[in-house]
Amino acid sequence: MTRRYPGARPFEISQKHIYYGRTTDNDNLYRMVKLEPLVVLYGKSGLGKSSLLNAAIIPRALSDGYFAAARIRFNAWQQDTEVQSPLTKTWEILRHEAEKGDATGFLDKLLPNEASLWYEVKKFHLSKGGKKGILLIFDQFEELFTYPADQVLDFRRQLAEALFTPVPQRYWDVLENNEENLGDLLTPAELAVFQQPPDVKVVLAIRSDRMHLLHQLNDYFPTILKNCYELGPLDEQQAAEAIERPASLSGEFFSPAFTYQPLALAKILFFLTDGKQQKIESTQLQIICNYIEEKVRRHQLNEIQEQHVSDLEAVIENYYDEKIEAIASAGQQLAARRLIEEGLLFEEEERRLSMYEGQIYRVFDIESETLRELVDSHLLRAEPSLQGGYTYELSHDSLVSPVLKAKKKRLEQERQAAELRARAEQERALAIERRKRMRARLVAVAMTILAALSMVATLIAVRQSRVAAIKENDARLALNKLQVEKLQKEKLQVQRLLDGAETYIAFAEWDLAFRLLQEARQIDSTNAEVNDRIEVLKQRLQKK
Repeated sequence: MTRRYPGARPFEISQKHIYYGRTTDNDNLYRMVKLEPLVVLYGKSGLGKSSLLNAAIIPRALSDGYFAAARIRFNAWQQDTEVQSPLTKTWEILRHEAEKGDATGFLDKLLPNEASLWYEVKKFHLSKGGKKGILLIFDQFEELFTYPADQVLDFRRQLAEALFTPVPQRYWDVLENNEENLGDLLTPAELAVFQQPPDVKVVLAIRSDRMHLLHQLNDYFPTILKNCYELGPLDEQQAAEAIERPASLSGEFFSPAFTYQPLALAKILFFLTDGKQQKIESTQLQIICNYIEEKVRRHQLNEIQEQHVSDLEAVIENYYDEKIEAIASAGQQLAARRLIEEGLLFEEEERRLSMYEGQIYRVFDIESETLRELVDSHLLRAEPSLQGGYTYELSHDSLVSPVLKAKKKRLEQERQAAELRARAEQERALAIERRKRMRARLVAVAMTILAALSMVATLIAVRQSRVAAIKENDARLALNKLQVEKLQKEKLQVQRLLDGAETYIAFAEWDLAFRLLQEARQIDSTNAEVNDRIEVLKQRLQKK
């Protein structure tokens, strides 16, 4: 569904039915376009140059039935990136806008597929039957001057030829060289159409602070600043029309039709003019009205009353916060806030600054996708840099105050968070110190107890050592007695084994005798008699 107010985005051609408040600008600029071959539309950023062209001038030119229009934007040149030249981009758009058909075929009989802007404009003209004027609108024209000098020169040379030359000499040369068989080359009707110059009109839309760049075109357009139209901010009457008229429209809209109570409208205008101190920026108006339409839809209102617009300053602040919070990553939300609040604003003078994208990536931990989101949400504006690429700035002065308030709030939150962290760290350090002291006291008590226990233990140990010494002496005597008894027992056992071995030897049972002697040696390996007999038996068994 169509929104009644597009918010911060420029109006598009399809939104011409909701575009109000610029009737005078529409009439004056269109009159100038019809009278002059080249018109420069200029104005401060954010006043609505693109909206005026898209939703007023182009639809009006098309509805008149005389003009065929083509809207062209180059985008900024970027180093190390494949970008079409301004001329190639213009050719491509004209080819896209041209209708398919055979009406343009005879041009290629003269100079087949010629690479020139005059050729593309003429084909565009002929594709419309040769009866329509051609309106070429170059929006954001300052982007041209970011391209290499040779591309800018080529563009301005060919634009001048397309605008001021009915038929280039190279075509006349072809006709003269084929004068004898001219009838075979072109029919009389084709020759007549060929010689009819298209009524080409050019509009260059450019920011006020970039107007000085147009002097680079003086060699081919010496009077380029002769016909300039300045787009200013809205006055209260224009703003009231832009606010009220879209709200009353019936049809397929995002919200039902509604009206504004006079006091509510007066309050909105008072806010937009900062207490009647300034004119009104279109973008700020659209942000406010977009918010009001959301409220109408949410609460099913049919009239906006004074209480519904009680805090408009908060609407702008919320717009900033909402666009930041729409970024998925919390880390990138903070990076975006730091970029805008610290990098793109000079707080002391409450004015906007611009930064080149290379600086942004070096200084702020921000991703290219986040930067694109900020531009798409119209918080930031990307402007072509004369060195290539883009510079970025806060999109509108109306956002300066809300952003500074948000910065103050963020810094206060960060200060409070830092204090909480410091307090927590201090409490943690104190807790550690308390634990250390408690541990020291416990250690002291424990040492005292241990000392007392040590003295008791010493006394007990002395007494026990005396008892132990007596017991040890008794045990030693008992052990000696046991050892003597054991030795005597082993000596008797060895003797029995020796006697048994002698018996087996007497009966020539050498193996059994040898086994008894080995058992005797296991009991007493130092017994010389046993060892000697074993050796004798070994020799005897070997002889066996």
